[in-house]
Amino acid sequence: MERGTGLPQGQQPPLEQPPTHAVAPAAGRVLFVDDEPIIVATYGLLLRRSGYDVVTVSTGEKAIAQYREAMDQGTPFDAVIMDLMLPGGLSGTDATKRILESDPSARIIVSSGSSDNQLVTHYRDHGFCGIVPKPYSIESLSAALRAAIP
Repeated sequence: MERGTGLPQGQQPPLEQPPTHAVAPAAGRVLFVDDEPIIVATYGLLLRRSGYDVVTVSTGEKAIAQYREAMDQGTPFDAVIMDLMLPGGLSGTDATKRILESDPSARIIVSSGSSDNQLVTHYRDHGFCGIVPKPYSIESLSAALRAAIP
């Protein structure tokens, strides 16, 4: 017997499977804006696997351009997940203002790691329709998107 495992010598305990979290299948076109490549890659993939058509960008300027281009092509986004802290150039707040100027019905969800920011506390006053605090899970992102997309 292997010490402490109760298993015969050389035999390893079975690997624990990570818990599986069910996310309801979804649909909709989502613009995901974040400057951290690992967040963009991870959550972009998870949202796609959940059924969303996802476009990712890393700056406020690219978000505005992508949003306008989608509107012009007749394939508008159903929702935007916007990180507040976008270094260099436009902040997430400024990009949101510009998107709302061209489309007052835009459904923009604020994404932030800061909980003491006045904007986060009163996100609706700044044009956001929802909030997803970082670090977030695919479940919290999906819930915010389901609430934002009619």
